[in-house]
Amino acid sequence: MLNINDGLSKEQIINMVTVFARKIKFQVMDILDNYKTDNFGLKLKKEECDLNDIIESATENVNYFIKQKNIQLVYNAERCVVFIDAYIIERVITNLLSNSIKYSQNDGFIEIVVKRINIDYVEIKFIDNGIGIEKNKLERVFNKFEKINRQNNEIIQSTGMGLAFCKMAVEAHGGKIYLDSVENKGTTVSLILYFADEQ
Repeated sequence: MLNINDGLSKEQIINMVTVFARKIKFQVMDILDNYKTDNFGLKLKKEECDLNDIIESATENVNYFIKQKNIQLVYNAERCVVFIDAYIIERVITNLLSNSIKYSQNDGFIEIVVKRINIDYVEIKFIDNGIGIEKNKLERVFNKFEKINRQNNEIIQSTGMGLAFCKMAVEAHGGKIYLDSVENKGTTVSLILYFADEQ
């Protein structure tokens, strides 16, 4: 939680407010984009970009929360120049990292793995050792407004739209998203993105 009574400097407080403002902005955009896609379809502005740069930007978006929980972030990546909507995919990655952080304990572990499958596809995996998701809830995690409870039935603060947006955005790129989770052991989310050309 944001607490301005922690003896922080003015600069630190401004940085924290900026982080939370960006998070709220992304949540609002998730809701709006889900609505627009349902009614008009998601319009992509594709460009050639380095996937590593996008992941780095997304990591910076959640870096405050990583430090707050003292989470170890490991990044194993092949360099991939992709043809995608960089802003949309950055939001997808930010969403997935935010989820990994929310469902991780203090001193947890998150690994990002980027690997080319073939000339047309790249796979991005987000692996954490968090609390995991019950098996009977896995098929619902990409539903709109779906919220996952903690083991003590506490609902983690969420709009319930993040994963729905991720699925919509990845599929708009011609890709796929998968989630595998074991309760009390952790979760792996896999993105497969098509990036060969504009078709």
